[in-house]
Amino acid sequence: MKTILIDNSLNYAMSKEITFKNLKKLINIVDKFDISIVDVDFKNWEKYRSILKKINNKCRIVVLKDELDSKIFFMQKYLKIKIKCDFDSIYSDLLQEKIKSLSEYNCEITLEIKDATSIEIKYLIDAIKCFLKYDKLKGFCYNDENSRLDTTATFENLMLLKSGLDKKIEFRCGNSNDLATANALSAAKIKDIGVNVSFMGINNDVAIEEFIMANNYFNESKMSVPDKLSVLCHDVADLLELNIPLNKAVIGKNIFAHESGIHVAGVIKCSDIYEAFSPEFVGLKRKIIIGKHSGKNALKFKFDNFNIKLSNVELENLLIEVKKYAYKIKSTINDKQLLQLYIKNIS
Repeated sequence: MKTILIDNSLNYAMSKEITFKNLKKLINIVDKFDISIVDVDFKNWEKYRSILKKINNKCRIVVLKDELDSKIFFMQKYLKIKIKCDFDSIYSDLLQEKIKSLSEYNCEITLEIKDATSIEIKYLIDAIKCFLKYDKLKGFCYNDENSRLDTTATFENLMLLKSGLDKKIEFRCGNSNDLATANALSAAKIKDIGVNVSFMGINNDVAIEEFIMANNYFNESKMSVPDKLSVLCHDVADLLELNIPLNKAVIGKNIFAHESGIHVAGVIKCSDIYEAFSPEFVGLKRKIIIGKHSGKNALKFKFDNFNIKLSNVELENLLIEVKKYAYKIKSTINDKQLLQLYIKNIS
């Protein structure tokens, strides 16, 4: 039982006209992940195919039905193609003729119907069955770009598709309702399902870093986690000129920052209580923040790291000054400010 990861990050980057140099760097990062397929729009493949040769075995060209006439497809010995169309095109003779014409070429076809979740599942299955007679059609991508499904409907519909079509099934979901990761986890419970992902969830996709980490905690089928996952994602963000929120799940630089007194005490004594995984596992560091919500445990932890031992009385007195100062500046206190408070009031 394995979940097939399908990347859309490279296609996004090419759509934003990334430089050839930066695309090479991005490809090197993608190669560190257990990604089986990289979807690339036809126009992007035309422009960047000299660079994409490095991952030629993973590339799948995404085409609209009008682009199927291009002879450029057949310059390669073997080609993976994803055909995107709307539901009304399914019953057109033109689309069936074009797919039939590909039977003489060494290719593998996946069909994706735009906004497929707007169609009742039984009608969708009946429509796709029209194409099962073509042996080059190997799979179907179930598109929920408008986020209509919840986790239950995702699992049930994908199971119906898998049993009704007996083909490879993929899932692409939007994140308009903040359910992309949850729905992808539900899909990943199905054997050999394909899931569309992208770094940081760009382009309204499932965030690969969230999906991998959550899947390894909630599903039986495990995925490899690259070393320094957060660092790799930040490198991708830099190449794409994107900002990652400090509290972004899994990779945000402040997700392991703790200020509250009780919270800090718990983290210091047993980090598993508050952290699903260690910060080092994804290439981050734990931060103990000093501010108006801090307690003695946080101060003791900080000064132990400064190699300064404080008595309980000194901690209590310093804490009073810390809270006063935090309220005054309406912010947290950095290490330099904390040491200045110590020198002024305790030392």
